[in-house]
Amino acid sequence: MADKDQALTASNIKYLLVLEELSRDTGGVRCVDIADTLGVTKPSVHMMMKTLKNMELVCKDKYGMVFFTKQGRCLAKQYSKYFKTIDTYFHPIFPKGTDIKAVACVLLAGLSDKSIQRMCSMMQYEMIEKDKISCNCKQKNF
Repeated sequence: MADKDQALTASNIKYLLVLEELSRDTGGVRCVDIADTLGVTKPSVHMMMKTLKNMELVCKDKYGMVFFTKQGRCLAKQYSKYFKTIDTYFHPIFPKGTDIKAVACVLLAGLSDKSIQRMCSMMQYEMIEKDKISCNCKQKNF
């Protein structure tokens, strides 16, 4: 969570994930790049950046580049880790064309951090067990 009194929405999380992805190489991100990636308007991005800035998750430089605060970077990395687990787990389950990122963001926004951690741990365990079974079946075929 951004702080104990302020829960993140699915939209907040979606923007954090995109910012985290786009900022890996340069550290900063232009609002136009965020808009292009998400397929939204620049005014929409500016409104969300204002929201994330008020939550002390991002800041802007004098040129308009968006950067994570220390808290924002930490939170974005954590949600990125959660998203990767959820995406890997749901990808073979959901029909092709399903917006798994949207589903994951809604799921992440609706659960406590403790519940998210438990869910992701269970998903990782199931995927490992499934891989073990798959490997055992392949070995028996040789």
